Parts: sequence; structure tokens; C-alpha cells
Amino acid sequence: MALLSNAQILRSHSSDLKAEYLRKLNELELEKEEAEYYKRSYKRKVEKLNQEKRNYQAKVAELAIRMTPNHTEESSSDKSFDFEDCPIPFQNGEREPKENFHEKEEEEALAREREALNELKEQVEQELSKLRREKHKLSVHQRISMQSQSKFSDYNRPIEITRNKILSKCGSLDKINSPEPTDLEQEQREIEQVRITLAQKQKILEDAYKKVQEERAALEKDKKEFEEKVSGFIKTGEKVKMTPKTTPKVPKSPLRFREINQSAARLIF
Repeated sequence: MALLSNAQILRSHSSDLKAEYLRKLNELELEKEEAEYYKRSYKRKVEKLNQEKRNYQAKVAELAIRMTPNHTEESSSDKSFDFEDCPIPFQNGEREPKENFHEKEEEEALAREREALNELKEQVEQELSKLRREKHKLSVHQRISMQSQSKFSDYNRPIEITRNKILSKCGSLDKINSPEPTDLEQEQREIEQVRITLAQKQKILEDAYKKVQEERAALEKDKKEFEEKVSGFIKTGEKVKMTPKTTPKVPKSPLRFREINQSAARLIF
């Protein structure tokens, strides 16, 4: 019993570990997808920032070329033009602070974009470190579950041996595990079938007995009625005898006696 309880505990523990492992694996997949999404958004923002930077450099180069008084076609078509070394003369003294103001605004916007990108990069790095930690935890849980399964198999082996011994003592495994019914089960089924048939026959006999009782009661009733009629007939005969002598006597003929017997027989039947 102690071995069985330990085996059940190990089995439940291994099932809990498996469920926890699957749950953590699903969470890891979701976090991985989220990290991929952050990576893609980070790349898009970096590309957008680089594009804005290139556009800004192109605008500054175009502005420098346009403000240069003596530029030729060769200098305008030169792609490796260094706009930092080129002097930019301004005809109007009020135009310079406006251009500097716009440049400052663009630099501030670029600085804000850089800060946002750095924050996004830090978030991505934190998510990746979190995913690495979760992966390490899952690997540890997996190793623990594998060890617990091996221990469970070691604990379960003597239980299986004792079970097989007990089954071999009781009988062959094929006969015990076979789905075919044994002789005892077949006899029990036959006995149940005979009981069912006997119950049906007993019910039929009870119904027949009830009918016989009803017929007997009807016969008793008819008998009582017949006896009452016969007693009434006898009383009427005595009254005839007790009549005075002045009444004419009826001759006793065999024909009259035969009619009386026939009327009595009709009353009986």
C-alpha cells in the first residue's frame, strides 16, 4: 500500500509537472512572438529614422548648393560634396536665425527619436533576458520531470512483479483478461434465464388461479340462488298440502310428477 501511495504521488507530481511545463512553454511562445513583434517595430522605426536622416542630409546639401554663389555643374553633380566645409552666405541677416531654429527643432526631434529607440531597445533586451530565464526554468523542470518519471518507473517495477505473481497464483492471465465468459458465468446466466421463465409461468398460474376463484365464486352464487328457488318451491308445495279439504284434490298422475321433475331440472340447469 505504501508503494502504491508513493506511485500515485509520483504520478500526480509528474502530471502536474507536465501541465506546468506545457503552460510555461505556451507562455514562452507568446513572449517570443511579442519579442519578435517588438523587434520588427524597432527595425521599422530605425529604418524610418535613417530615412528621415537621409532626407535631412539631402535637404541640407541642396540648401548649401543653392546658397553657394559660384557653383558649376560639376560641383552640383558631385555626389561626394561635403556640405560642412562649404560656406553658406546669407544675403538677408534675418534668415540665419530662422534656419538655425528649424535645425534645432529637427535635432530635438531626432534626439527624441533616439531616446524612444533606446527605450525600445532596452525593453527588447529585458524581454529577451526574461525569455532566457524562462527557458532555463523550463529546462530545469523538464530534467526534474524526467528524473521523477525514471524514479516512478523504478518504484512501479516491483509493483508490477508482485501483481503478475498474484495473477499467476489466481490463474492464467489469458483466462482472467479474456473477454469470453467462463463456465460459471454461463451457468449463472442460464440460472437467471430459468428464473425469469419460472417467474413468467408463476404469473400465468396466478392469473389462472384468479380466474378459477372467480368462476368458483360465480358457481357458489348460482348454487345459493338455486337452493333459494328450491326452498321456495318446497314451501309452495307445503302450502298446497295445508289447504282445506274442500279444495279439489289433484290426482297424482305420473304425468304430473314428470312435469314437476322437468321444471325442477330446468331450474337446476
